[in-house]
Amino acid sequence: MQTDHEERGFTPRLKTAIYKEIAMKKIILFLTAIVASSGTVAEQDINSEHAQKTLEIYTHIISVETSKNLGNVPEVANYLASELIAAGFPEEDVEVLPVGETAALIARYRSDGSSGKAPILLLGHMDVVEALEQDWERPPFELTKDDSYFYARGSVDNKFGVAQITSTFIRLMKEGFVPNRDLIIVFSGDEESTMISTRVLAYERKDIAEAEFALNSDAGGGHLSADGKAVVYLIQAAEKTYVTWEITVRNPGGHSSRPRPDNAIYDLAKAITKIQGYQFPVRWSDMTLKFFEETGQQLGGELGEAMMQFAQNPEHQAAADRLAIESSYVGTTRTTCVVTMLQAGHAENALPQSATATVNCRVFPGVPVAEVKKTLEQVIGNDKCQHPECK
Repeated sequence: MQTDHEERGFTPRLKTAIYKEIAMKKIILFLTAIVASSGTVAEQDINSEHAQKTLEIYTHIISVETSKNLGNVPEVANYLASELIAAGFPEEDVEVLPVGETAALIARYRSDGSSGKAPILLLGHMDVVEALEQDWERPPFELTKDDSYFYARGSVDNKFGVAQITSTFIRLMKEGFVPNRDLIIVFSGDEESTMISTRVLAYERKDIAEAEFALNSDAGGGHLSADGKAVVYLIQAAEKTYVTWEITVRNPGGHSSRPRPDNAIYDLAKAITKIQGYQFPVRWSDMTLKFFEETGQQLGGELGEAMMQFAQNPEHQAAADRLAIESSYVGTTRTTCVVTMLQAGHAENALPQSATATVNCRVFPGVPVAEVKKTLEQVIGNDKCQHPECK
């Protein structure tokens, strides 16, 4: 890390390289897809006991702020454990596993063993990304809704999945269902940050790692048309690499009454603008092309047409550009890098001696991280970096 404030330049530093582990490293993921036509979906009673229980659990766990460093994840884990035990799960089969300031939840649904097969894991995570209430139009930790959506931090990622799995276990237990192999809930507590609880579950719990496969609720999901009919049910078949860099500009600084022609903040702003204006090359696979073909046919309209054009010819510029402005689909077509945080200056009457931008990238499967780093360096075009990584 460059420390000499007399040397001006960009300092790329690998801050984190937390690769999201798809389920757990020692577990083979079983992936299954359901593409539902509008005529196959039966109308469900939203007032049923199961629906109401799901909403009750969903509402409660949303209300507990489980961002990192708050120590609130154990509260959610203990609440879910109590709900499962109250539904009839033996206490010895429901475990809250403390891991530092967070916790994991493990709950086993005992089978009759008739299949002779290893367990199935059902995965989720109970923590959420931080949310500043002043930045939200709605309270982030209170479940609200309109005619179409529920709103809250974690409403999708991943507290809906957690509530749905838990309430389904409760419903099956109350109905007397007995599986032919064990089913195991495995909820981690820090997926959005350090993933320490995930590593503990993966590497220290042989009873979990020996499962045949896992189904991860933190991926995929269903899409409905405007009239509520099913369009498609999605599964995630690959994971983009998650990597974060910091870009730092250093400057001798000085007093604000004596401005310099160069300024750390201005120089960083120029670099950020270059990153903003750059699009990584379009990427595709047989899987993504088939996805866009099927989804485009089901979705229809102008966006659906762009999907089908991309599926037929992924070098179709207009189609790729159309998908690039859809936050739900741009990640399926290319690597993305975006500036997410800024730090600069130390006093209002002093010239900044350093300015730092955090750049978070989601790298298309199969693309080397080093290639993305090199591309960012080329996009920024800085030739004054004195850090060893720049040599």
